[in-house]
Amino acid sequence: MVAVIPEELPAIVLVGELKEGQPAWNLPFDPFYRYTDGLYRSLFMRLQRIISGPEFKFEKTYSLGTGEEVFLIRQTVFDSSRIFCVLLREGEFDNKLISAITKIAERGGIYEAKKFYHEVKDTLTIPEEALQIETLIPQEGLTFIKRHNWDEISLYEMASILVIIGTDPECVKGEILIEFTMKMLSSITNDMDPDVMLDSAFVIASRYMENQDFDNASLLFDKIADYASDKERLALEISSRIRSARIIKLQGDNTMAILDVLSPIDDGSLEVASNDDREEYYCLQAFAFSEIDVLAAEDLYSMAILISEEDSFPTMNIAEARAFIGTRAADSYNPKIATREFITAASIATRNGQPDMTMFYSHLAAKQELKWSNYLASAAIENKIDANIENAEYMAWQSLKRLINSFIHADPKLRADDLTPEWEKIVDMNNNVFTAGYNQHSIETMREIEEQLKIIQHEEKNPDIDTEMLKFLASKVSAKIPLPTPIIMLIANDGRLILGGDVGTEDWEEAISDSDELFSGALSAIMAVLSEVTASTTPLRMVDAGTTQIMIEKSKVCIGALLVDREINVIRKALNKVVEILQYQYPDLENWDGYSIDLSEIRPMVNEVFAVAMKELSE
Repeated sequence: MVAVIPEELPAIVLVGELKEGQPAWNLPFDPFYRYTDGLYRSLFMRLQRIISGPEFKFEKTYSLGTGEEVFLIRQTVFDSSRIFCVLLREGEFDNKLISAITKIAERGGIYEAKKFYHEVKDTLTIPEEALQIETLIPQEGLTFIKRHNWDEISLYEMASILVIIGTDPECVKGEILIEFTMKMLSSITNDMDPDVMLDSAFVIASRYMENQDFDNASLLFDKIADYASDKERLALEISSRIRSARIIKLQGDNTMAILDVLSPIDDGSLEVASNDDREEYYCLQAFAFSEIDVLAAEDLYSMAILISEEDSFPTMNIAEARAFIGTRAADSYNPKIATREFITAASIATRNGQPDMTMFYSHLAAKQELKWSNYLASAAIENKIDANIENAEYMAWQSLKRLINSFIHADPKLRADDLTPEWEKIVDMNNNVFTAGYNQHSIETMREIEEQLKIIQHEEKNPDIDTEMLKFLASKVSAKIPLPTPIIMLIANDGRLILGGDVGTEDWEEAISDSDELFSGALSAIMAVLSEVTASTTPLRMVDAGTTQIMIEKSKVCIGALLVDREINVIRKALNKVVEILQYQYPDLENWDGYSIDLSEIRPMVNEVFAVAMKELSE
């Protein structure tokens, strides 16, 4: 059987982004409107399982087991990796259809699903000009262009050669390609299909940007955006305008120019854009507003963060957004929120391979934790004065925990300057709480902490050893602090929340509502490392979310995440037991569709498991 090509191609197209093996799909297109939201969710889950499989390869067809076949292909522009999926509900993929899909994807342009669908369909029904240039290498393509006059090369040949040249950064230098690309763009008329020219120009512009030739890149992106707007290539127009605005930001020019470049884009048109482009759009606007209207900037950064919650791998734009929210919290004397946001920003920077920014954000978190520690120490003193000894001791240990964390997160080169003498004052205040009437072991622990911090504050040579010592001190302090009620999240393998709430309570949903801010930050941190949990041979088992530690245990059917203030072995064993019970009693959770499984017995089971653990902990 071969693919049938009626008036409408019997196919559904999905366009998305691929980040470390995990797909994030944008707005899909179904010409027959046969897929409901529920069917799309199921389709996304099945595609994720295919892509995550050990034998998966792009440019191959796969069966979904329901009479449907899919063909997936990846196309990389220098700053992102896009993925195209074509799903056939009738017929099979033949060489002609696969060739058409591959040809459109390899142009290197930016497509929304509907436009990609029609380009594939048109390629199947409209014969293209036969070319003999597919075997050219980039340097040969550059030589070919230099040796021929403009009139000797057809527009299609020009566009095809420019795409080939654009695969090599070394070939995309100098003015000759700008000249030819601008001539090609200026030749677009209403009588011809402009897509191949726009796509090839986008490849060249992106390569100039990668080479940090910002003037030529900006010139091309501006022209592409104008032509794309005329030719109804909305996704390409948005991407081009965003890259022009990014260049303005990188060059440190007038930030109001960013708003001018982005002004043709509105919230409605962003539906066809990729998640990365949507995030960057709001972050660029926020960056421009940050100098003139910080409240507007905060709202825009918050919008970018909201979009990123659907994303397993936030970009550095979201790290910037988190850091801005953290700075606003710090300015408002809220070190708790500031610490969380800076730690999250540092985690995102780590995931994006930015060690310098990781240390920068981590050190900002350290300074906020020091303030937090100071507030807690002051509260401990006030409680002692009021003769509330139990609360005073609790606050003092919490203060010391934050103090030690500030040393862990601080840049070793800046610890002495930025943490001293503040930390010494904090220790003095807490020493005033632990007077002669207290447990001798507590007083000795205080002395040990003070002595070790004095040694570590000037130490830069062995940061790993210092960190281990600090973690050892933190464990001693943790043993002194009563354990608050843990918060549990049970998460499907695709990242959706199954159930969650305070362990031991009857109404988990109410617990989620009460802890919404905590859940938002914690879930973002979990999603940022989800691939490590689901795919790694040595899965991640702990996430530092600033004010909270997130224990992670995984079974075949789900992920269990427990929000606690410290690592405790008894509690981890309870979490592991919960996910093992779910694997045994709810095997259908592995392919959970979001609604068809009765989950009413999970809450009492979880509460019972943790009741036993908490009792063991208190004995």
